[in-house]
Amino acid sequence: MQAVRLLTDLGYTNLRHYTGGIADWVDHNLPVEGIRRVQAISFTPRTGLTAALEALGSRSFSQLATMWSVIVIVSAALFWLACALPGHGLVQGGQPLPFDGRTLLDALYFSAVTATSVGYGDVTPVGAARIISLLEAVFELLLFGGVVSKFVSSRHDRLIEEVSESTFENELGRIRTNLHLVLMELHALGDVVSTNVPHPRLGDRVESGAVVFLGEMRAIHALLFRSRHEPEELVIETILASLESGLRAWSDVLAASPGAFTLSPLMRQSIEKMIGLSADICSDCVPRRYATVLTAQMDRVQSAGQALRGHLLAP
Repeated sequence: MQAVRLLTDLGYTNLRHYTGGIADWVDHNLPVEGIRRVQAISFTPRTGLTAALEALGSRSFSQLATMWSVIVIVSAALFWLACALPGHGLVQGGQPLPFDGRTLLDALYFSAVTATSVGYGDVTPVGAARIISLLEAVFELLLFGGVVSKFVSSRHDRLIEEVSESTFENELGRIRTNLHLVLMELHALGDVVSTNVPHPRLGDRVESGAVVFLGEMRAIHALLFRSRHEPEELVIETILASLESGLRAWSDVLAASPGAFTLSPLMRQSIEKMIGLSADICSDCVPRRYATVLTAQMDRVQSAGQALRGHLLAP
């Protein structure tokens, strides 16, 4: 996505997929060049220990375990090689360890003890081996911080996902409930306007219903195009069927409107946006692939929107 590339060019590295894309910026009247300007002002690069911990935290547990093992083995090899230099190797019981095959196992033992910060004291470093042990301890400490960060991040992501799923289910329930209520109101309005007799405040009721229905259409559009979750197909089928029924009910209302009420600018604008949103709901438009019955239902929604356009343009 263009927005992601722009943010990456500014130095951001911890970016998730931005589902809205550059079109979402434009829909919210945010110029593309403004993205670079605003983000450049607020951008503060992460450096030092924080950057290192974030880099480690982005690794998988298997990668972190591999890194830990590599550091232990490499440090053990360095401890063993240092034993070949007098006064720069490992000491056990006050005596320097010889440079032989058995010492290699002692070096591996001491490296693992150093990595885990246990420090039994039976084997100690001298000379250059002290520097090696210090560096190993520092690197393993950072690695341990990365593991802790990974655990915290995983727990945080799970909590966010649980909250997101709960919010998503609540949103689905709200959409279905509101669609049901709006449909009831539309059918009631259809009965009233079919008489072609003016009624007081009828225009206000129609205008309010158009605004509410448009809001639900926007929620459904976002559900189909930008939602991180995918509801059950039966739920989508029910919502799309209600949406189609609502669009056709609006066609009936507009067909009888000349004798009952006058379209206000807000009402006309809301209906035009309904038509525009319905044009995006089709089997070839929605990015996700659904069952045949759902794609057919999407096409019926689009057809209902086209029919509504005809009533809106009718003299």
